[in-house]
Amino acid sequence: MESDFGAGGGVTPRPLKPPRGNKVGGGGGGTKETGILMRVIKTLSSAASTDHRDREKTKLEKDFKKSDAQLDGLLATRQPSLSSVMQLFSHVCGEVGSAKERIKSVKGSLQQCKMLLQCRREELQRLWLEGIEHKHALQIFAQIEKLREGGDNFSKLLNRKQYIPAVEVLMECLQSWTPSLDQIEGLHDLRDELKLKRDKIYETLKEELYREIYHNFNKEPFERRQGSGAHFSRGGSDRLSSGKMTQVKARKIFMDFGQNANPTNFAKNADSQEHDSFITTVVDCMVRLEEVPRFVKDLRHNLEENLMAVVNSASRHIIEYGDASGVSEADTAIFQKLIQLIFTQFRSIVRSHALILRHLEQALGKQKPNVKIHNEEYIWTKVQAVLQSTLKIYFGLSDSKQESGNSEFMDTTLSINSYFVKRRAQRAKRPLFKFKYSLHGLNVNDYVVQEGSDMNRSAVDRHRFLVCKPSSRNLIAIYSVVQELCSEIEQTTNGQKCELRKFMGNNVNKVFVQQIYKEISDAVESAKKNPDFWKDCISLDESKALKAVRPLLQSVVHIGRNVQEVIRLANELPSHCDQLARMLHSILSSYSEACQTAYQGIVQPDVDDKAVISSSWVKDTDIQRLLKSLPNWLKLLKAKEGSKMINQSMDESPEDVRNQNLRESDLLTGLFYGKTVQRHEIITDTKQMNQLAHLQESLEWFANQVEAVAKNFERLPTNNSDSGMKEHIENIYEMVTSFSDLGDVCLLVLHLEVRVHCFHFLVPMAQNGDFSPGVDTQNSDPEVNKLIRDLAHIQNILSASLPPIKSKYVFEGIGQLISTILIGCAEHIQRINDNGVKKMCRNVFAIQKTLSDITNHPEQSMDHARQFYELFTLSPEELVNGILEKGPQFKELEYMNALKLLFRSKPGRQKMHSLDDHLNRLSNILGDVGVVV
Repeated sequence: MESDFGAGGGVTPRPLKPPRGNKVGGGGGGTKETGILMRVIKTLSSAASTDHRDREKTKLEKDFKKSDAQLDGLLATRQPSLSSVMQLFSHVCGEVGSAKERIKSVKGSLQQCKMLLQCRREELQRLWLEGIEHKHALQIFAQIEKLREGGDNFSKLLNRKQYIPAVEVLMECLQSWTPSLDQIEGLHDLRDELKLKRDKIYETLKEELYREIYHNFNKEPFERRQGSGAHFSRGGSDRLSSGKMTQVKARKIFMDFGQNANPTNFAKNADSQEHDSFITTVVDCMVRLEEVPRFVKDLRHNLEENLMAVVNSASRHIIEYGDASGVSEADTAIFQKLIQLIFTQFRSIVRSHALILRHLEQALGKQKPNVKIHNEEYIWTKVQAVLQSTLKIYFGLSDSKQESGNSEFMDTTLSINSYFVKRRAQRAKRPLFKFKYSLHGLNVNDYVVQEGSDMNRSAVDRHRFLVCKPSSRNLIAIYSVVQELCSEIEQTTNGQKCELRKFMGNNVNKVFVQQIYKEISDAVESAKKNPDFWKDCISLDESKALKAVRPLLQSVVHIGRNVQEVIRLANELPSHCDQLARMLHSILSSYSEACQTAYQGIVQPDVDDKAVISSSWVKDTDIQRLLKSLPNWLKLLKAKEGSKMINQSMDESPEDVRNQNLRESDLLTGLFYGKTVQRHEIITDTKQMNQLAHLQESLEWFANQVEAVAKNFERLPTNNSDSGMKEHIENIYEMVTSFSDLGDVCLLVLHLEVRVHCFHFLVPMAQNGDFSPGVDTQNSDPEVNKLIRDLAHIQNILSASLPPIKSKYVFEGIGQLISTILIGCAEHIQRINDNGVKKMCRNVFAIQKTLSDITNHPEQSMDHARQFYELFTLSPEELVNGILEKGPQFKELEYMNALKLLFRSKPGRQKMHSLDDHLNRLSNILGDVGVVV
């Protein structure tokens, strides 16, 4: 060990401050040696054998010998100093002895002086008064010197951050200042210096406290991130890196924060003993300084500004480590992480402030000065104000929007907009020409993209930091987190609804929901105004993703996805389901009108024209109800519902199928009796039919989506006792029915349109065709060829637009209808001969072949028409006798038309009264009486 005496006279080195938080014991440096001795004793006492103790003893003896040798070496080294000390000690002892002798002599002299002074009291009194004056002057000088030394000690203690001793020294100096010192003009500077030091330590303590509360807990995660080897640079190379790489970088860093830096690790551990001890120290210093009113006032005044700085600091770190250009607009996970981290920091800050207030109350006790000390509720109020300002920016809300949305939540406190809100850029004048595509312009563009936005912002605005693009949809990502914080705040306010919850509810109801409504409504309005929205379909990949059998219209899918998003919002915002359901019903009502308009645009392109026949018939509720009562429609419904009875319903006998087709054919022929279908009464453009098919399939898909949303609303637990919500759900189900009915109308129109096309081509063929040619042309009728091409084209279009079950519904029964039409055409044919019969049979065969290719069935019902026209190769007598022999194969009216055509075809050899005879005979054979011919 080195001696405490130095070469210059033995100056003791200045003691060093022990580390903060470590309790310094009274034993000084002996703690280590005592610990060694206790360890040796413990080792010897716990030894298992004598050999082990002997080894320890030998080791100790060896160490002792080594220590003796070191001590001897030190003595030999310090021998001159020791000799000098001993000589000095001997000299001092001699001087002390001589001093005693002198003191003894002085005492004797004093006794003698006492005797001599008895005769000189006046002179002694004068000298005594002078001595008092000199003593007072010496006291003042000593006091001044003490003040100067106190100022120097204060500076030293303050530099060592020994705040309590520094405050004690300073306050001792201030309290020792007497009014007599104020009368000394030369001490005014010293007095001002002490006051400045008082202000200095106050500001120092306040800054250290702010740093401890607001900033120190920010360092740990970021320093750990830097220490882990994460490279960070703000150089030009990073700015010119690709957006994709920086986005991956930002995402990786903040996923690391989410995994490695939980909220308690991100904030400085406010529960630690060191943190509490420091706060206690600062409060104690403020009480000793008698600056509690000023301290409380500054805490209140600077609270909101410091909270803003915390938000800005956290955002800046996120952007610096992740590069703001790499944060995408849709990536709200980082924003959610930021809000969680900010909440954790704010909880720590509130806890620290509560600790400060508690220590203040304890330190002041009952003798509180006239100062208003705020409470924890006030701190949470400021936290909510900062959070509201921050969330406003991330929600993309301006002050005007907030005022219009809810004027009662006006924030009268300091706004964080100075950090976040962008300044609106002024519109530049458009030049006549540009050099942006020149070589120089292309090189400059990259730099302008990175730096241009910073050039147009104010000095304050340049310090704002956003981790993601402002959007109202950011509300969804942090809604549950904010609600948890609101519950925590409300626990401190006895359950009273906090302003932050009101702010979130206001933004959801009057801003977010309205914006979602506007976005979807704009899409609906675009669909109303732009007919092209009802033509474009989604891709095959999108169809597979939606599990759609056939492509759907883009506009319908877009609205459908928005509708699906509503239920996602309802799950995220369960307390606002009523507003979402009401909004959804309003949107669906508007969209239903748009769909009706789109449907009308297909079946009635021009407003001045009449709608096509098929659409007019479907409007007739009786016809629509009759069509939906037919077995083929019921079978289609079962197929769509996936009923287990579908196989049984499809395994119908040919006779049952023929009867149901006959029923429909009779209905349609009855409606068309004696009418000619004009070209403008049908849909001649197959693109419109394709569009109608897409609309039908899309509306059916959309109705299913809306129904799923309504069911999800029903499953939400908050809606069990809400009568208003039940009404909204019922309204949504009504819209499901509306969309489903319109889809059914589209399918019925397609079903009827194909049949109207048959009337359009076949009836004019019978009215205008020549069926008594002199030469057989070996060709089908031109109108039949047009019908064949038309049916084939329609089938190609609908097969790509409708699923097989619906395509089957459209074309099923066409053969029976055409057969009925062809048989009925006999009434309109003027004459027919064998060549005409052959021509009609070729027509039947050509149509039958086409229908067989379309329906994949032999279409045996067409044989019925062929058999009917083969009757015209017979004479009237043979026709009637055939009925007697084989039985009736056709209706009485059809036989009557056949007899009439036979007599018209051979007017020279047949007489009119013979026609009446054959008709009467036919009536008698078939058992009918009183038939009007």
